[in-house]
Amino acid sequence: MYKRIFIYAAVAALFAGSLTGNAVMQERAPVPGLEADSVYTSLLAQEEELSRQEDSLNARVADIRGLFRTDPDNRERYSEEIIRLEGELFNTRNLIGIVAGKINTIEQEYIIKNLSGGNDPRQGGGRSDRSGGYAERSANLVLNPFFEENLQPEDYRMLVEAQGMEAGVLDHIHTFASNYESIRRIAHENETVDTPEAADSLYSAYETLTGLNDRLSVRVDEEFGYVYDNKLYCYNYILDKLGRRNQLTLFEQKITETREQCLTAGEGAQSEPVAAYPYRKALLGEYEETLARIAGYDRALDSLHKARTAMTAMNFDFPAVGMDEKLFLDYADIEFHNPEKYNQRNPVPELTIYPKGEIYRILLGSFQRAQPVSILRGAYPVGVARENGNYAYYAGGFRSLEEAADAVSELKKKGFRDPKVARWDNGRLTVLSQAEVDRALGTVRDGLFRISVDTGGRPLPDIVREIAEEINPGAEISRSGDLYIIGTFDSRDDAEELAEEIEDILSGAEVKIEAVG
Repeated sequence: MYKRIFIYAAVAALFAGSLTGNAVMQERAPVPGLEADSVYTSLLAQEEELSRQEDSLNARVADIRGLFRTDPDNRERYSEEIIRLEGELFNTRNLIGIVAGKINTIEQEYIIKNLSGGNDPRQGGGRSDRSGGYAERSANLVLNPFFEENLQPEDYRMLVEAQGMEAGVLDHIHTFASNYESIRRIAHENETVDTPEAADSLYSAYETLTGLNDRLSVRVDEEFGYVYDNKLYCYNYILDKLGRRNQLTLFEQKITETREQCLTAGEGAQSEPVAAYPYRKALLGEYEETLARIAGYDRALDSLHKARTAMTAMNFDFPAVGMDEKLFLDYADIEFHNPEKYNQRNPVPELTIYPKGEIYRILLGSFQRAQPVSILRGAYPVGVARENGNYAYYAGGFRSLEEAADAVSELKKKGFRDPKVARWDNGRLTVLSQAEVDRALGTVRDGLFRISVDTGGRPLPDIVREIAEEINPGAEISRSGDLYIIGTFDSRDDAEELAEEIEDILSGAEVKIEAVG
């Protein structure tokens, strides 16, 4: 098993920026006794072919990255090709993981089935004639009589199962490292990308890869957590059974130190379980080398040394990489120009509706017909949108509600009667009343207000009731003779807005705003 772990470490070393060294992938050695299993040997051949495909794709990606650096005029095309090839790489690595998992399952089931199935003459016997010694039949430490004879059968089965999971954990980290390198490159390219299409492509790739790495992180946590807990239990049990009190005390201290190292390594890391892996793995390695010496297993000890050397060649430092989606929203303060920017030769353009992101604009008015540019009073920039058959004119573009609210105040000073804040959130429009803006901003109130309307005997039109409900949802309307009372309003601006609407609709009506608290 440790030979296989060394091989996986060598594979991982191929990924620039994630692992160091120039190790070459070695051919997986079949488990003795399974050479005649046609399914098993077919999977080995499939794994080898997929590895060749992976090497070929890596070489193509490296070539195109070189062109990306040296041919800036075609970087967008190269970027798209790199993302496409890395998609193929990801699929290939997933297939490698699936095939490797099937191979591991066959090997594990075979090993567990043959734990006590007699001595294999190719691997040696059980106990040796040496007093207290155990014949070494495998370079894989836990597949030796020392552990089988010093553990309860169920504990030994769990130990073998944990050992069989280790290569799979390293597969996850291997894929995580490759994904992480792509994430770093994407985040770097995102800093200079200058078109929405390229930015969308990069962000989509970023979300996909970070989502995959989040799932890999969970799998490393669950699977290596099982390995770590079961091995610590079995190894401590054996040391206690053999009366190795000093070594138990030393390892208790090391467990505490390892826990602290893992917490420190996890701070600011892309994955806490991956950052913790080398420290926990190193502790298990110390246990295993100690037990190999106790049992006198030289071959296993040599294999453990090689595994430790391979581990030191790997880089597990993956600082968290964040990337905000680049949206290319056109933010702009409202300016006033004389002469006006818009005219017959330069009409008001169609408003751009962004499918992603949040932007605030100011609704200047909505009309049944297109309006002359004179209604804009020189405001710029402005866009027009068709909404429910009307022509809606919007000015400016703001990042925050506070900025938009300030723009509304300035527009009122410029003579605009009823400008409103409009918010687009991922393409969805919401026009906010002044009361909603005030509530959202926590604007300080100067009291409560109501409107009294003396209609001179005329009924209050339904349109007034509809506008009152729109401006202040839930506003109550009562009548006493010719006098209608509407309210209350917690914003004087809202009360003034409705009062102006009523004066326009009911010419000659006496409209008053009264403070009521």
